[in-house]
Amino acid sequence: MVSDLYPVINVFCLCLFLIILFKELSTPKNNKRYSMFSILIWAIILFCVLNCVWGLIASKIIRTTQHTFYFVTVLLHISVMSLAMMWMIYVDSQLHSYIIKHKILLAALSIPLVLGIILFATNRITGLVFFHKSFFEFQHRSLWKIYSYGVLFYYVIAVLECIFVYSKETDISKKKKIRAFFFFCFFPLIAYFWKIYYQEIPCKCMGYVLACLFIYIFNSTEEAMQLNIRLHEADNFKKIATNEQILSSITDSYECLYMFKIGGVYPLVLKNTQRISDIVSTVHDPTKIFSEVVRKTTNADYLEKMLLFTNLASLEERMQDKKIVSMEFKGTQNEWCRASWIKVSVDEEGFLDKVLYAIQNIDEEKKKELEFQQKLKTALENQNEIYAEILQMQSNGILVTDMDENILTVNETALKLFHLSEHDDLSTVFPSIIDKYLKDKKEAVFKKLHTVKVKGGYFAFEFVIENQETENIYVYAESKLAKTSLGKKILITSFVDITKNKKVEKDLVLLSETDSLTQINNRGSGAKKIEFLFGKEKGGLLCIFDVDKFKSINDNYGHIAGDKVLSAIADCMKKAFRDKDVIMRLGGDEFAIYAVGVTEKQNAHLCIERFFDEINKTKIQEINNNPVYISLGAVFCTDFQTYSFDDYYHMADKAMYKSKTYAGHHYEFFE
Repeated sequence: MVSDLYPVINVFCLCLFLIILFKELSTPKNNKRYSMFSILIWAIILFCVLNCVWGLIASKIIRTTQHTFYFVTVLLHISVMSLAMMWMIYVDSQLHSYIIKHKILLAALSIPLVLGIILFATNRITGLVFFHKSFFEFQHRSLWKIYSYGVLFYYVIAVLECIFVYSKETDISKKKKIRAFFFFCFFPLIAYFWKIYYQEIPCKCMGYVLACLFIYIFNSTEEAMQLNIRLHEADNFKKIATNEQILSSITDSYECLYMFKIGGVYPLVLKNTQRISDIVSTVHDPTKIFSEVVRKTTNADYLEKMLLFTNLASLEERMQDKKIVSMEFKGTQNEWCRASWIKVSVDEEGFLDKVLYAIQNIDEEKKKELEFQQKLKTALENQNEIYAEILQMQSNGILVTDMDENILTVNETALKLFHLSEHDDLSTVFPSIIDKYLKDKKEAVFKKLHTVKVKGGYFAFEFVIENQETENIYVYAESKLAKTSLGKKILITSFVDITKNKKVEKDLVLLSETDSLTQINNRGSGAKKIEFLFGKEKGGLLCIFDVDKFKSINDNYGHIAGDKVLSAIADCMKKAFRDKDVIMRLGGDEFAIYAVGVTEKQNAHLCIERFFDEINKTKIQEINNNPVYISLGAVFCTDFQTYSFDDYYHMADKAMYKSKTYAGHHYEFFE
């Protein structure tokens, strides 16, 4: 017999699960974690309903036949075992999905469940699992242990997976999540053993309630924290926009500018036109914003190419070895535009993380270029004085040569670009200019030009006109094969001053490589510089450190004060270390230093102590001039054949966490 409280407790638990399910379903989410959790709640609700019906029959509140009670009992125990396996799968899906990804392993782990279902389904005939002693009592038989151990097996597997993943994980935030799921799968395990001693109480149901309430609160808290982080990152992005030098060049050059995080949903709008803002405001699905803008702003003739160009799925491959990729297209108002993808940062594994998408209106320049091409074509066909006039009128520098590289004509813009006059002997001056500015590119350029002469088409290249008195001029050159009306082949080369565009690109590259808050290297650019030094086998001292009790600084003084602390730490790094050393912010309050050439402990002690002295001298009014302490781990990097940057990083990180056992400034070397 069971207690009269048995069905009451079950009903109470059922109500709680319905509330949790309602909360889950009423909140829009774009994460499979939530759908998996909802499925699990549905399964638990089914179990609670069966358990409640069983309790009502067992406590004689509901009158029914023995056959019905037997059927409910079988269904209840099958649901218990099925729920145990679903519990294991859910925990696995929230970790690294070792089980789900391996179909053979999943099939093997399903054997206890399948065996249990078969045993219960045939028990009426075989009587191997249990049999009824009376209407409300049943006795366990020889194979009952298979069912019991099967249920226990799935909960133990979930606990062991948590322990295994936790031991392998190094990220603190991820470890926090794993600990949460450890307790999540531990609650039903405890309830299962409790059930052995308190049969009259629905312990399993109570264990499920505690576990699901715990994980629901954890997920909600984690989501709120992630939202706060996203808002903080957005605020940092806005700080980027306050950089007057970079912003002015971007404003002058681009109509629209978006920041994208690969795998994210919402692009960060740095600059926009009113027309695109109106389009975005009418799109309710954030995942469709990008494609909708492309469809409504692109000429039909270029739509297919633009959809391929803006496809984030293939962007990684297209930008593998490039900082910027561009494409020219026409808008719906028949205006010429240039769309560009600009690499901002990569993740820890070297994959594309953040990119800028920029749209530039080049209608005026493009129309001039097309007009020139048409005029030039006409001039070549007519072979008269208009030809020369057209060349002189062009804003681009023009050089026309025959197949033997004899100069036929050159316009005034080209002469000014190369600081020449019409009185100079161009036949001797131009070759020397080519040698001077092309340098090591000369052989490759002339090889391509030869191919153009033979097969036709065009070839584009870039070079720099160096000037000690003024700034260097960046030139884009494009050579095309043409024919006169008499059938004579000529080579036309146009020169365009792209210095302004190069400045913009340089600013954007600087923006992508610099931490917006501290103005030092970000994780991606800093790691690349260190890996480059490793490739040159330049040994040194790698230091990883973070600010002690940084969370309490944010909590007590606010995030603005926390940002001041991080900026002050970065300033101390600049003062304490040399220009050739690499300093970077890894993220949050974590920083890294690579001191080139420091391979002995004596020098390492001097470097670190000098850095600590700079921090001690720093006064930060936002935290009432209270002292700031750091914990630092260091490792000497000398063996580049055996260990990579990631290996040395993890060594230094371990040393840092060892140093945290001491109060105040402290550092440890990896041994």
